[in-house]
This record gives sequence, C-alpha cells and structure tokens, in this order.
Amino acid sequence: MRLLLRTIAAIYITSCSICKSAAFEVIQQHGATRILLGISHPVPCRWRHSTRSKKPYCLHGDYRRLAVSRIDDDGNESSLNCQQRRQFLQRFTTNLSTMATASTLFARSIATQPLAAHAMGLMKFPCTEPLHNTYHFIRAGTSLLEEQDIWSTNPLFLTNREAALSPLGRQQVLQAVRTMTENNIQPSQIRHSLAASAMDTAGMIRDELKVGQNRINPEFVFLDPRAIGAWEGMSLQSTQPAIVALDDGEAGIEGREGRPPPNDDGTPNETLFDQSTRLRQLMSALETQYSGDTILLVFPDGTGPALLSALMAGIPINRVHLLDYRPGELRMDVTRQSTLDLFRAKQQQEQESCAASIQRGEEELRRLRSLDMTTVVNKKDQLMEEERLAIENDYRQKQEAQRQKQEAADQARLVRQREIEEKRRKRQDEAEQLRLSKQPQIAKDNDGMPSTPNDPKVSISGILAGFVIGGVSLLAFGTNDEEQRENMKVSQSNQSSNTAVIFPETAIEQLDPLNTNGNATETDQERRSGLHESQVQPSSFTPPQRAPTEVDRNNAARVAMEEYLNQDDGGDNWLQMMIQLRDDDEDDEDNDMPMDKEVPEAILATEDDDDRLAADALKDEHNSTNSSSWEKQYDDLEKWQ
Repeated sequence: MRLLLRTIAAIYITSCSICKSAAFEVIQQHGATRILLGISHPVPCRWRHSTRSKKPYCLHGDYRRLAVSRIDDDGNESSLNCQQRRQFLQRFTTNLSTMATASTLFARSIATQPLAAHAMGLMKFPCTEPLHNTYHFIRAGTSLLEEQDIWSTNPLFLTNREAALSPLGRQQVLQAVRTMTENNIQPSQIRHSLAASAMDTAGMIRDELKVGQNRINPEFVFLDPRAIGAWEGMSLQSTQPAIVALDDGEAGIEGREGRPPPNDDGTPNETLFDQSTRLRQLMSALETQYSGDTILLVFPDGTGPALLSALMAGIPINRVHLLDYRPGELRMDVTRQSTLDLFRAKQQQEQESCAASIQRGEEELRRLRSLDMTTVVNKKDQLMEEERLAIENDYRQKQEAQRQKQEAADQARLVRQREIEEKRRKRQDEAEQLRLSKQPQIAKDNDGMPSTPNDPKVSISGILAGFVIGGVSLLAFGTNDEEQRENMKVSQSNQSSNTAVIFPETAIEQLDPLNTNGNATETDQERRSGLHESQVQPSSFTPPQRAPTEVDRNNAARVAMEEYLNQDDGGDNWLQMMIQLRDDDEDDEDNDMPMDKEVPEAILATEDDDDRLAADALKDEHNSTNSSSWEKQYDDLEKWQ
C-alpha cells in the first residue's frame, strides 16, 4: 500500500510523459492499474512525448506542445486529441479521489483491529527458518539390558533399575561430557526421558557440568522410544536389523507403514510416524516455552534423535536409520544444514555396509514373521526363568544343608542325653549298692551282740532319750506316783525294740534321781525287781520275744550308738535329692550347650569325679557331725553315771 501511494504521488506531480510511463509500469506490475484508471481492463500502453518547441514544460519537454499517443492491443499506435486527454484527466482525478478515500478507510480499519499473537503454534517440518533455541542431542549410554542383548521398549518397564546404566555406559557418558567441556557447551535446560538409563545420564551430566537441579526436567512421554510390540524383550542383535529392513522397505517417506506385530502385555506396536508425532509436539512446546536457550535432549534410544534430525532436515523418514545414534553419542548444534551434511557424508561412506545390513535384516524379518508369537518366549522371560530356577535351586540346597545340620545336631544331642542318663543311672546304682552294703553289717551287729546280764557297765542307747526325758519330767513336776513310773517303764520297753535288758540294782539306784537318801522303799524294790523281766504279757497278737540275755555294758552302748546313727534321719534322702538337683542342672547345661561343640571326655570325667568327691565330703561331714554329737552325749552320760 505504501508503494502504491508513492506511485500515485509521483504520477500526480509529474508532468513528464516518460516519468508517467515509468510510474504506470510500476503500477501495472503490482496489479493496481484497474483501480487507478477506473477502466475494465489494464492499460497496456506506454506514455511517450515529443517536443515541437524548445520551450520545455518540464525537464523533458513542453507542456503546451505535448503529443500523447498509445499502443492498442493490436500494436497500432494512435494519438489522443485534446478532448480525449481532457476526459482522461477527469477520470484520473475522480479515480484518484476515490482511491484516496478507500486508502483512508483501509488504514482506519487496520488501526482498529488488534495485532495477532506471536506464538509459534505447531512446529512445521522441515525447519526452513532458524529455530529460537540451540539444540544438542545425546543418546544414553549402554544399559544393563543392552549388555544382556535384550531390547526393551515397554513404557511400563523403562524406569526399572534393570535398564540402568552399565559400567560401560557410564564411561561413554563421561567421554561425551568431556567433549562438551572441550567445546565450552553449558546447557541451560536438560530434558531427559523417564527411562532409567536416560535419568542416570542426565544425573552424570548435571554433576560433571555443575548444572542446577532446577534446570533438569523430565519428559514423561515425548522422548519415549518406539515400541516394537510382540518383538519386545527379544535379542537386540537380531531384532534391530529386522526393524531397519522393515522401515526401509515398508515405512514409506512419511513412515506411516511398517508396523510391528501387536502384543498383549501392554507394549504398543508403533510406526515411525507415531514416534514423529511425539517429537513434533516436543519441539513445539520447547520453541514456545524457551527462546535463546541451549537445550540438551537425552534420548534412551538411537532412533529417536535420528528421527528428529531427519524431520528438521526434511530427509525421508524411511532413511532415518542411516542417522542412528550409537550409545553415548553426542551431536552438537543440530540444525537442518548440519543434518543434511551428515546425511550426505554417511550416505557416501556407509552405502555398502548399509546395504549389507538391510539384506541381513530382511532375512531376520522373514524368520521373525514365520514364528508363532503365541508360543515364542522372549529372551527377557528366558533369563527371568533361569534366574528363578537358580534361586529355587540355591534355596533347596540351603534347606538340605540346614536339614542335615539339624539332624546331626539332634543325633549329637541324643548321644549326649544317653551318656548323661547312663552316668546318672550308674551313680544311682552306686549309691544304692552303698546303702545296701551297710544294712547287712548293721543287722549282723544287732544279731551278734554278746549278752552279759550281771555286768554293771551295761548301758542302753535305744531307751536313752526316753529315759532322760522321763527323768527330766519327774524333776520338773516333782511327782512320784506309780502311774508315771509305769509310763516310763512302758516307754523304755518300747524303745528297746522288744528286748529286755537286765541292769544291776546299783546302777538303777545311781540313775534314780528320786532316791535321795539311798534307802530303797518297798515300792522302789518292787519297781526295781520288775525290771529283771518283761512287763509285757504275751498274747495271741504279740509276736514272740527273745529271752533276755546278759550283755556287756560297753558293747551295748556301742551297739546302741551305732544303731542310732544308722537310723534313717533323712540324710540319705537329702543327699540323693541334692545329687538329683545337680544332675538336672547338668542336663540343662547340656541342652543349652551348642551341639556342634562336643565336650571333651576328660572334662566330663573331671566333672564326675568332682561331683562324687563333693558328695562323699558332704556325707562324711554329716556322719562326722552326728557321730561327734552323740559321742559327746555318750561321754556326758558316762560322767553322770
């Protein structure tokens, strides 16, 4: 519009036909002749002048003697007379006024309308105009699954740590970081996929280049690799050439064909066009959100960055695998021109190798398509099954070893318990034999006791306690009645084990505390004379009694003392109970003792000897205590007599 107004102004102020002709030629080139002249068709005439006078009307001629002519459609030249020129000028003036009014209205309408927003909108490929940001592409290093020759593209399993960077992949990423440092590349934004290998790669770049965490943003969907459907989890070395051959032969220029077989485990079967749609959305968002930034994109696979480069450069999508990235490969400042240069170089250098790779891929593709996918077990599942079998085998071996160890421990514990029971039984037998060996000797001493009836030193032991108690009672209560004396005689006769002992009268008089004057009364004589014979009348229920025999006093005292000492005072039972408690403690200690550590026989023998010595010492101490106490009583009795 500005050029049109300038042309109109030039025609209006110019009086030279040559200048007018030049102006109308400009108007004709812009298609404005119809509007300017107000006629039904453009004017294909040229204006010229001829001077008939030397008086110029302008720089090129005379106004008064100006002759105007035109060339019609047939090429004939004709002149315009004054009337025709006058009509032409009138029409020109009218059309000029109309044009000025229309220009004013058009300018007002433009001024009242709002300006359009400067948003990029959806990214258009190929990129004929420069981008707003600088882009660097890098592929993540070799993952653990790739080292195991497994191709995993299922979005559900991308974040698993089994797809993390391997040691080789970390070295590849470090090499790429050194290249970025040498070229002074400091990304202001890092976008990475959610795949474990891509996250590890972004983390290593962040640490090495000291990039803030706020500048690292995950891309949830747009950077995902192309999913391969039913071929998920198969061998990477054999399946990848088949995919290359599939795309080269069937994908087409836009990549809409060449779809892998479907799967029922959630893995999509995508074409190159499906992946290019995600990449277009990614670039549209980045170009709208950022401007003037240095953006580093971290891809988990090699086809993703190659496909985005091909879209930017306008390369046919079915030839995208010629630009595939190697693990850990970095390409800086990716533009349309740099991609085209790289594509031409690779096409010349790797033409033969690409043809051989495609031929091998076609053979592998035919093999994969001939398989029954319902019965095929991929390599990932095979490795998982082998790992499961190895874990189960290891578990069974551990269980068997534990069972054998438990059986050995139980057997050792059983042997130990048998040994303990045998030792306990042996100790009990020894104690029983010892007790039985003492009883015949006691019975023999009682049966073979000599009798001396007139010996003045005869003493009793069995009736000693009752006799002393009776005497003390008589002294305490001061009674001399016959009933108490009869009770004393009955008590003496019962404690003497149905044996009548004849004592001299002098001894009785000495032992009788009631006879203070030394003269025996008639009642005393009767009582004393009654001691020479048994006061118990025989009956049909009374067992036969032995005839009284005379015994030596010292022998009788000794026998009575031994008889008393040999009485069951509970000492043996107490000692046996202590031994039983000791054995129980030993059993508890043996049960608590770990069975894999055997106790030496020498220690066991030492423990048994110590226990036996301790038991003998306790028994001797008990016997010596009783013996000493009764020997003292016997000495006191001798002194008293």
